[in-house]
Amino acid sequence: MQLHDEDGATGALSLLAVDRVMRRYGRPLERAIVLDGDVLMCAPYQMRRLRFHAIVDAEARDYLVWERPDGEPLACVAAMVTGALRFLMMRLAGERPQETET
Repeated sequence: MQLHDEDGATGALSLLAVDRVMRRYGRPLERAIVLDGDVLMCAPYQMRRLRFHAIVDAEARDYLVWERPDGEPLACVAAMVTGALRFLMMRLAGERPQETET
């Protein structure tokens, strides 16, 4: 998977690496939540963007949903998982994140 961030950093992560991050930080998605909207096909996986207003949140939040062929969809707060993916991407590229990013 090719990653690009708004600061210009780019890199690639294997789907196995993305799967491990999503399994680590993601939680099973409630069955009642309808998955529609933008989808990134990463055969055999799919990643979706989901805007959802949980009952415990004051406002709706952005989530990434990782759909796996061998399990239920996993949802994670988008800001958290993208930060983890970015850190891993930069670490594999041999770069150090800036002090404010750690």
